[in-house]
Formats: sequence, structure tokens, C-alpha cells
Amino acid sequence: MVAVSAILVAVLGAVFWRPLALGIPPSGVIACAAFVVGHVFVPGWFAWRALRRRSSDALVDVGMALSLGGALQMLAVAAAASSGWIEHLGWYPAVALPLALVAGRARNDDFADEHEPARLRTGHWLALAALSIIAGARTETYALALAPGSATKDLLFHAGNAAEYRHHWPLTDPRIALEPLVYHFFAYGMPVGASVVTGIPTDELVLSYLGCVAPVLLGLQLFNVARMLGASAGAGLVAAAVALLHVDLGTVLARGFGADGLGRLFLSHLDSGVYHSPTTAPSLVLTITLLPFVAQCLAAERGFDARPWCACALLAATLSGVKGSVIPVAAAALGLVVVWRVVRERTFDRRAATLGATLALAALPMTLYLVADEGGYARSMFAWDPLNLVRASPFAALVADGAGTSLGVLALLLPLWLVGHLGIASLGLFARLRARESWTASERWSLCFVLVGLVPALLLGAAGLSQLFFVYPAQVVLAWLVAPTLTRRFTARSPMTWIFALWIAASLWAIAIGLPEQWRQERDGNQAAPGAGAECHAVTAWLREHTPNDAVLIVRSGPIVLSVSSERRVFLETSIYSPGRHATRSRHFEPGHAGGEESEVWADRRELEAAALSRPTPAVFASIRERTPGAGPFYVFQSRGADGRNLASAASGLELVHETDSTRIYRVIEH
Repeated sequence: MVAVSAILVAVLGAVFWRPLALGIPPSGVIACAAFVVGHVFVPGWFAWRALRRRSSDALVDVGMALSLGGALQMLAVAAAASSGWIEHLGWYPAVALPLALVAGRARNDDFADEHEPARLRTGHWLALAALSIIAGARTETYALALAPGSATKDLLFHAGNAAEYRHHWPLTDPRIALEPLVYHFFAYGMPVGASVVTGIPTDELVLSYLGCVAPVLLGLQLFNVARMLGASAGAGLVAAAVALLHVDLGTVLARGFGADGLGRLFLSHLDSGVYHSPTTAPSLVLTITLLPFVAQCLAAERGFDARPWCACALLAATLSGVKGSVIPVAAAALGLVVVWRVVRERTFDRRAATLGATLALAALPMTLYLVADEGGYARSMFAWDPLNLVRASPFAALVADGAGTSLGVLALLLPLWLVGHLGIASLGLFARLRARESWTASERWSLCFVLVGLVPALLLGAAGLSQLFFVYPAQVVLAWLVAPTLTRRFTARSPMTWIFALWIAASLWAIAIGLPEQWRQERDGNQAAPGAGAECHAVTAWLREHTPNDAVLIVRSGPIVLSVSSERRVFLETSIYSPGRHATRSRHFEPGHAGGEESEVWADRRELEAAALSRPTPAVFASIRERTPGAGPFYVFQSRGADGRNLASAASGLELVHETDSTRIYRVIEH
């Protein structure tokens, strides 16, 4: 237990060093660390113990406890939010622990013997610590002393969704008041749970305190799983390095040699998914955590044990609400395994077929929820556009210049593009296939997972290259799959040794060059944000203290910032960073599309917003109320820099309730 405690402290140190370095209050860091231990690690520890006979490795225990505990926490928050018990979430450990203790008393004699992780040396610990520190350094993290608009719109989008999840059910879009928010929201379970328990606002938790949790945990879990399934500590380090040190080759060239225009040469954005997406990174952690349980379920020589199957179902149900693109790929990969064995071995793999059905059924409710909405984000991804990723990459323009980018030319470029897109992992896969070695059940499924994940990514075209969400989990699964091969080639002093060493050096070089600029941007931020600095913090603090949770702000400039920082909704946001706008925009890529009903609705609402801010009358607010049934009280947010006129008058229906040097806030008087 001493070793487990020491490792847990080390993991928490890797997670929280960036927030502390950015000036986050130590008291808040301590509160968040206590939440991670009490609400995530402890329930997850007992859940993991219920799945194993004994503790065989403290590092595996910590990684599995945090991953399983995170999944349980997400499900607990979803249950509490939908039942209206969200404010009682602090009692979650008291409810979860007795159940886990009962389950943990049962013995499981199967799992530990076959998947005994490789032993560690001091060098392995030091290398893993270095990778964890790099993961923390690369994660996009913001100090709250800066302007609220300093963070990128992606992060503000996720922080706004988390605030909505914290305060309202069912979910609506906080940037377009009372528009349904059909999105995979489970990933926000950690910041929402921490906000309820610690009292820290959700935006601070998303942008500052908890940003490094998933990237550090991803490296730890890749290290653990490659040691368990690949039986090599070196393979664990290679798997973690392939994912955590990933940099597009074009970025290496652009940063190292000033080759402008070659950044993201192959559109390889795995690092963005790991370090800049609060939904993608947890999904990658849970995908890797699923691997050893799939391996146990597929072990044909064993008798039936319900526990790994239950673990797969739990992780599938959670993953479907964290990132809806993962489990369909996982289930389809099991179907491909069945086909593989029928063709090559003339054997029907009943376990693979049953497990595929289990994953699909567990994920079905959330999957249907995500794809059923006509204007939802998920539907926007399914736009047929073969090889759109290759066509959109600078590589295609560079190589095919003058030859055009017809489908035939793109198909010829595809092998080279895949090598550049997948990076060093593609060379490991080539070496693994060339060796013609037998495949274990887990390796067979992992290879099918990678192949299936590449299919939709290469055949679909979505706004914002959202088809990459099918590739990210395939890339982290590929990292563990090729790690043993890369390790053997590296230690054999083959040409792969020099290629791998050069890749490590080039990646570290590009990361070292890029980090100072990333940190500078995080610190400086977008100082042009409306109400930047301390005054904006004061305004949002006033909104939190004096307006109800369901209040709606009518605001023209900076609404995405206000919806996030004040944890209130805004009447309208015209940014594409809302699922409905994203879906509408994606349909413009389809041939023959000439707009749609959604654009007309938003245009109508923009007119109402403009009227409320320029010539407010009770009739205007009555129209807004009609458009947003069920909304709370309305407040008009006015920037004095744009218009110094006081909108309040007897005829306007507005009452001035708060005023600063840069802003006025009015309450709408309704009868």
C-alpha cells in the first residue's frame, strides 16, 4: 500500500504541476487532488480489485483504479444530473464503496496469471516520469488571472458545456439559449463532480485544474497495457512515447527549419486530441483501459467469467457518452475478427461475436441519442467525401501540384500519406506485418480496430475535419500494438534503431521549440476579449452571485466568454462552436445544398437580439420569451465602449442593476 500511495502522489504531482506553475491557488489544487483521490481513485480501486485476484503491480493498480474510477464517476454524475440529485453528489463515495467492497470480496483466479506485467527498473521509472512531465507541459492550460477570453474557442466551448451540465437538465446549448444540446457530455463528469464537491467553478476546472489529468493518465495506461499484454517494460515506454511525443512531420520541419507552409503537412492531429480536447483525451484513456478486458474475454481456452464482460459493458456504456465514435469501431473490429478467423482458420469465433454484440448493446442508448437528432453534431460527421483528409493536407498539394487531385491521384498518394500521418507507428506496423508472426487475440482485435478506424476517416468529410475522431483511438491502439516490435528492433541494433532514435530526437526538438510559444499564448491570451482582465472577472462574479442559474443574458459581443465564465446561458451565439451551427455548416459541403431552415431561424433570432440591444421594448422581449419557453429571467449585457447610452427607461422594460466602467447589466421587467 505504501508503493501505491507513493505512485499516486507522483501521478498527482505530474497532473497538477502546470496549474501550480501558472499561479493557481494551492488550496484549490489540494481540494481537486482530494476529489481525485476520494471520488475517483478509491471507488476505482475497489472496482479494479473486484476484477483481479491480487495486486501484482502497484503502477497497474493506480492506473486502472483512476481509469475505472473515472468511468464510474462519469456514470454517477449522469445519473445524478438526470434524476435531479446533482447537489447530493458528495455522497457518491459513501454509496459506491459498500457495493465495491462486496464485489471485491469475490476471488478472480484467472486474470492476473496470464497478464502479469513486466518488472520495472529504475530507468523505466525515470523515463515514465519524464514522459508524464512532458504530457503536463504540452497540455493546454490557462491561469485564471488572465482575461476569460484568453483560452481557445475549443476549450471555451467545452467549458460552457460543462457549466450547462452542472446547472441544468435536460441540456441545452449555453450559447444559444434553450436550443437542445445533443452532445456526448459524459466527459464533463469529472469537472462537474469536482465543482459540486469543491465549489470551484466549472470553467476553472476545465481550463486550469483538471486539464492535465487525461494526458498523464493516457501515458500511464499505455505503459501499463503494453507491459501487461506485450510483456515488456520497454514496450510500455515505447507505446507511451509514440502517443505522448507525437508531432506531425511537417511541424518538425516548420519549427526546425522555418519551412513555412509545411506545418501539419499530413494533417496528423493526434497531439491536438490528446492535449487540447477535454472529450477526446478521456475517450483515449478509456479505449486503452478496455484493451486488457477485451483480451481476457477473447481468451478461448478459459471458461466463462462474467467480470471482464461486465467491465467491457461498463466501459462501452461510458465511452459511448464520452466520444460516440469509439465503440462502433470497436464492435466492428470484433466483427472483422470473426471474418478473419472464418477465412483463415475456418473457425467461427463465438467469443468475438458475442463481445461485439455486448459492446454494441451497451453503447446503443447513447449512440441513438447522439445520431437521432437531425441537426446534432454527430449527424454532421457523416458526409461522403472519399479521401477528403488526403486532399485537404498540404502534402497532397505539394506532391500533386500540376497533376491535380483526382481520386486516382489521391489513391496513389495514400500509402505515403498514411506513413506520414501515422508517424513512427506506421513503420512498426510494417515491420510487424512483414515478420509474419502469429497474432494473439488482443493483437488481432487491435489490428482490426486500426483498420476499421481508418475506413470512415478516409471516406468521410466533415466540417472541422471531425472524421479524425475515428483515427485518434486507432492511433493509440496502434501505439501499443507496434510497441513490442519497435522495442525488439531497437534493441537488436537494426536500422530501426537509428530511425527510432532520430524520431525521438526530432519530436523532442519540435516540442521544445514549440512549448515556449504555446506557454506565451496561454499567458498572454486574447487581450482584445470584451471586458478583459479583472473587471470582467468582477462582472461574471456579480452575475454568479446575483442572478439565478437559469438566467439568460442577451449580449452582442463575447457571448461565448460570458456563458462560460458566468455559468449562465446567452440568448444567441453566432459562432460555429455550437453543435447545431456545426451541423448546418457541414451540410454546405454537400452538393446541391443551398442553406436550410436552421439558418433562417438564426437570422430571425439575430434580428431580435439586435432589437433588444438597440431599441428595447416590452414587445421585443415578449418575442424573445416566446422563442425561449422555459427560460429564466432575462438580463441585457451592454458594453459601454460600443454604446454609452443608458438603455433603461420607463418604456423599455429594463432596469439597470449593475454598472462598471466598461459594462452595464439590465434586468428585463416582465409582467
